[in-house]
Order: sequence, then C-alpha cells, then structure tokens
Amino acid sequence: MDSNIKTENPEPKKQLRALWNADFSALLGKSYILADSSDVKGVAVWMKADFTGTDIIPFLVNGGIKLLPYIPRMLSYEAYANKLKERHIQEDTWYLYDLAVREDAQKTGVMSELMRPPLSYFDSIGADCYLETHDKNNVPRYEHYGFDLVETGLVPNSDLKHYSMLRKAR
Repeated sequence: MDSNIKTENPEPKKQLRALWNADFSALLGKSYILADSSDVKGVAVWMKADFTGTDIIPFLVNGGIKLLPYIPRMLSYEAYANKLKERHIQEDTWYLYDLAVREDAQKTGVMSELMRPPLSYFDSIGADCYLETHDKNNVPRYEHYGFDLVETGLVPNSDLKHYSMLRKAR
C-alpha cells in the first residue's frame, strides 16, 4: 500500500511499511480492516472505541521489533490519544483507526468507497464515529462525511498537531 510514497530517504518508507505490517497483524481479530478492491488502492481500519492500543507482544512478533527505538514515543502518543478519545466518545462509538489511500489512487473515489458503507451501517445502528488526524488538510475531507472537529492540540513533546473529530449518528 505504501509503495507510492515519495521520499528521497528510503528509511521513512521502510519504517512505515514495518509499522503497517506489525500493526495490522496485531489488530487482526480486534478490528475490521476494509480494502476498496482486490488490488488495494486504499484501506480503512475500524474498531470499537474501547480500543486502547495495540498489544505490544503481537506487535513485536509481527515485525514491530524493527521499530524498537520508536516504541516509547509510540506509547506516549497512544496514551495522549486515548485521553482525548475518552473525552469525546460513548461506549458504542466506532473508531476509525486508520485510513490510507495510495497516492496514485487519490481523488478517484476510493475514500468514498471506504467511508460510505461503514458510515451508513453505523447510522443504521445509531452509533457515533470518532477519528484522529494530524494533517490539517484532512479535516475538510472528514467534514465532508459529517465529522465535526471537537478538539485540536499538540502531541506532548512534539510539534505534531492532533485533530480529534466526531460524527454523530444520523
């Protein structure tokens, strides 16, 4: 999925691939991982909002060991994100853990293919949805699907902006 990420330094691309492999493997059975098609132009990972973080042992066993130097920072981020999530969600809220669309497939409707069916289902059961993004440009994209910005802040010990968004069931 990350094969089209442009970077002059291949190291971030390798780190991202290791993170996705380890994280997605550790999340199997705890989440719903949706792809747009068999050639996977995009993927969305949904889970119940009681998710508090990836289990460390399955994460490490499935390739996360390559990311060992980054794990303290990742755990610190998870703790911060969980505090924000607790302020804005209810027990039956669904959490969009990850959404990614290959660069060559952006602006082709893949995001809609990944968002509309789950949101329609969540509306039918009266469930709210929550997500986080770090890219200000994503905020209007999610607003298009009915999400409202509920909190903006800085991740502790970084200059990374964090945008919390909530979509009430319709």
